[in-house]
Amino acid sequence: MLALGLTGCARLLDNTRLSYLAIDEPPPQSYLPVLQALVRTVLPFDHPRFPPVSPEAINQRLLKIFPFRPDDEEALTLRRALMIFNDVHLFPAAPPALITQELNALGVGDRHSPAWSEAVGTMRAADERIYAQFSGGTQAGPPEHFVDLTPEERVKYYRLWSQSLFSVKRHFYRSSKTLILVAAWSMDEMWNSIGYAGPLVTGHDKA
Repeated sequence: MLALGLTGCARLLDNTRLSYLAIDEPPPQSYLPVLQALVRTVLPFDHPRFPPVSPEAINQRLLKIFPFRPDDEEALTLRRALMIFNDVHLFPAAPPALITQELNALGVGDRHSPAWSEAVGTMRAADERIYAQFSGGTQAGPPEHFVDLTPEERVKYYRLWSQSLFSVKRHFYRSSKTLILVAAWSMDEMWNSIGYAGPLVTGHDKA
């Protein structure tokens, strides 16, 4: 009984924390380290054929192409997503707002229907299962934050988001990866590695 009660409290606290992060407006000093860690996770900097470009340079390029302007609603959504992503132990959490969004997409509108309960149970159980495999099934688990994981753990944790049954988690995985790749391969220093000779623009065209 006590174990079940503690499990329920932990889930409630995680859902509350996730709900808070979903409406908070994080400052740059909070989300930029997460973004920088993601850049290091997505790109193979240790590969011998990877161009001699630093993660910091790519991060600066990303912020130049996609500035996180305070008045940009999409940028605010991404900043919030980065903070949720950073809280590793929140991965299995599923607050009501997230569940409602998913079920609306599935066409299951009645929260009291058997289909609703079955869909929620399936999605939660799947995320809890893959998270347990990632954390090793121990009570202590990995560090609480993505930025504190080892490079190998970061890759494994990031991959969880591509495997989730929640479409919003898979969308974060695809979007964040695309954002970083676009920023990286738009840099002149990266062109030789992909066989791109650069834009065919003459001096006259530039004028």
